[in-house]
Amino acid sequence: LRRRGLLAERDGALALTETGWRLYRGLGSCRRELEAQFKQLLRRKLGRSAPWPGKTSAWPARRGAGRREARTAKEARPVAAGRGITGIDLAATVISAAAKRLSGPPPAAGRLRIAAADLCEPRPRPTYAADVCLVLDGSASMAGRRLRAAKYLAQHLLLATRDRVAVVVFQERKARVVVPFTRDFGAAERGLASIEPLGLTPLAEGLTVAGEYVGRTRRRECCLLLITDGIPTVPKWGLHPMDDARRAAAAIGRRRLRLVCLGLEPNRGFLTELAAAARGGLYVVEELEPESLVRAADHQGLLTLGKAHRG
Repeated sequence: LRRRGLLAERDGALALTETGWRLYRGLGSCRRELEAQFKQLLRRKLGRSAPWPGKTSAWPARRGAGRREARTAKEARPVAAGRGITGIDLAATVISAAAKRLSGPPPAAGRLRIAAADLCEPRPRPTYAADVCLVLDGSASMAGRRLRAAKYLAQHLLLATRDRVAVVVFQERKARVVVPFTRDFGAAERGLASIEPLGLTPLAEGLTVAGEYVGRTRRRECCLLLITDGIPTVPKWGLHPMDDARRAAAAIGRRRLRLVCLGLEPNRGFLTELAAAARGGLYVVEELEPESLVRAADHQGLLTLGKAHRG
C-alpha cells in the first residue's frame, strides 16, 4: 500500500494518503456491489467440491423427491469480440480493469482506464432454490473442533448457495432457534457465536422444534440437516430417548420434510434407524470435520451452485 501511494508514515504511524482516502470512499460507495462480486467468486471457488467416494445414501426415492424450484441467477462473463450484448456488469468490469492494472507495474496517477477487453456482461444461469435448516447437536461432547466444523458448514452454505439457512441447536433438555431463516451472513455469525456446548443430548426435542419451526416459516422445499456426534440421552414423551428420537423423526417424514443425518461411524446403527423413520438420508463419517461436512452437503445436493456448475 505504501509503494502504491495509499499509505504514508506520519508522526511515527502509518496513515492513509489523500489517494488512499479517495480509494476508501470509493470502495464505501460501491460496497454492496463489490461484496456481491466477491461472494460470487467465493461461490464458484467453494462450490467445486470433489465427489465423496465410498459414501451411500439410505434415503429412498419417492414421488417428488429431488424436485426443486428452478430460478435464474446471474454471473458475469467477458464480452466476446464482435458479438452484440444486452448489458454491462459494471462491478465485474471495474474489477477486471483494476485487477489487470494492479498485476502490472505500479500505475501512474490518474483515473482507472477501462479497455474493451475488460468489459463484462451478466450471464443468466439456472440454479435451484431450497431452504436448509441445520439441526445442530450442542451437547458437551460437541465441544471444540466438532462444533467449529458445524458452524463452518453453516457459514459455507450461506456463501456457496443463494438459499436461506436456519440453525436450531439442541442441548441439555431443550432446543432453540439460534439463526432464523436468513441470507444475512452477519446475522448468522452472531447467532452461531451464541452457541456454547453444554450438557446432554435431547435429540427428540431438537427434531420436534426444528420440524415445527420449518412448518411455520418455510416458503419452498426445505431440507433438515441433522449434525450429531452421539446417541440421544434425554427423552421427550416416554422413558426411552432413542425411541422418542425415532418417533420425532417419523413425524418429520409425515410432514413431507427431507431429513439428512450426518453422524459418526460408531453410531451408524441408530442413525440408520433414525433416517429410515424419516425416510431420509444418512451420511456417516469418521470425524466431524469441516471438509467432511461440506462434502456430505455437496453430495446431497445442498450446494446448489456447485451442483449447477457441474452440469
